[in-house]
Amino acid sequence: MKKILFLGKSYPKREITWIKGIEKLNKNIEITIIEFSKRNFYDLLKETKEDKIKKIDFIEYLKKMYKIYNLKKESLILNELREYEIKYGLDYNFILNCDRTIVNYKKKKRVVFLLLLTIFAEKIINNNYDKVVGELSSSSDLIFYYICKKKNIQYLSFSHGRIEKNISIDFLNGNRKYLKTKYEELKKREFTVLEKEILRDYLKKVGKKNIVPDYEKKNENARIFSLKKEIQTLRANIKNNFLSYCDDIRFSCDQNASLKIKFFQRVAKLTYPLKKYIQKNKWDKPEKNEKFLLVPLHVQPEASTMTFAQEYLDQIHHVKRLSQSIPIDYYLYVKEHPSMYIYRKNKYYNEIKKLHNVKLISPFEDQLELLKESKGVITLTNTTGYEAILYKKPVYLFGKVFYQEYDYLNKIKNYSELRELIIKNEEYSVNEHNYHSFILATLLSLRAGNYNLITLDPNVENEENAMNIAKIILEE
Repeated sequence: MKKILFLGKSYPKREITWIKGIEKLNKNIEITIIEFSKRNFYDLLKETKEDKIKKIDFIEYLKKMYKIYNLKKESLILNELREYEIKYGLDYNFILNCDRTIVNYKKKKRVVFLLLLTIFAEKIINNNYDKVVGELSSSSDLIFYYICKKKNIQYLSFSHGRIEKNISIDFLNGNRKYLKTKYEELKKREFTVLEKEILRDYLKKVGKKNIVPDYEKKNENARIFSLKKEIQTLRANIKNNFLSYCDDIRFSCDQNASLKIKFFQRVAKLTYPLKKYIQKNKWDKPEKNEKFLLVPLHVQPEASTMTFAQEYLDQIHHVKRLSQSIPIDYYLYVKEHPSMYIYRKNKYYNEIKKLHNVKLISPFEDQLELLKESKGVITLTNTTGYEAILYKKPVYLFGKVFYQEYDYLNKIKNYSELRELIIKNEEYSVNEHNYHSFILATLLSLRAGNYNLITLDPNVENEENAMNIAKIILEE
């Protein structure tokens, strides 16, 4: 009997949906799911009362073992972690910087949690799982990832394909499964009739500017405070919230239980319309015939930066370095992300506006119009970089993301090389067959599936999506 291990995330309904699809396709699969916060574990129990899924509560293990390991000297714990780094190729400092929960604990607690997560993961994986399904966005994910890699166990990490109703399988180096081999193949041959049709239909969408990822469209509603939704959510979850709070505020490894943070998020949503009105004159206006490079800011905290562009987490410092590295007759158009504008403080924008060759662009400005007028895009991992490729604009990439495979992309290793590359790319052109090969390879590397947040898109739970993702898990 095959065994699959799921690493749970917020809103366990997502994994439960996939598991139900697997059970319909193959009843001879033994399935285990681990939750790394008490809240998620209670939600899992609520959703799977009648199911045969094996459920593991990591928090109970952590509470029991923490009492023992917290008595050890910190130096001894660090020595044990160093041994695990050698044994599995783990990089704990990298892992912590990918994390948004454990990293907030005090130092001794942090290292104890890391050690217990590692001991736990090693013990679990030794149960001969065929596959582990997780992400690459937390300490628990990455510790399991490294141990699986060492033991030659397949670790499946999904992400939104950045194209509606599509899902991708990603690696820690930012690459997307199947993309590179398909791209290399397509560059060397003529496209089939079907491939030409797929490409033609997609390029029509590009021409109509209908390429904004669907999750971004759905995020528009999520930015507005809704008392009705808040009451509905509270009613549905009040029991589990109450039962889990004391454990999660002390031991959660996946979900921040801080009431202060949750309160701030609600207030930010509530004041969002007023903030938009008050700050409407804060933004600089794009100028026609001005030479500029578009710099989209990223959402934080998010795996797109924490895992795949860790060196550039301080985006203000990044923009300052860019400002020092472009030709004298260029501007940087730094555009805020619509989802981040709710939470960003005024002083953040003021720091950016101090720079002599930088303009701060409204998050509500038409990004694709800006892109078309620009001399290129400078990005960490943003989807705007892919959109720039579609519009045949130079892309200067600092992070790790799937489109780094494109032959005409500028992968930046240090700021000092940026100026010369910008000047060189004033005569930017691409080979048409190569360009079409990359776009087609991008499309063909995807699998059908909806990876939107379940809180934003109810269709994530439907049977069709369950079967689509279940097929990927079973076939890969």
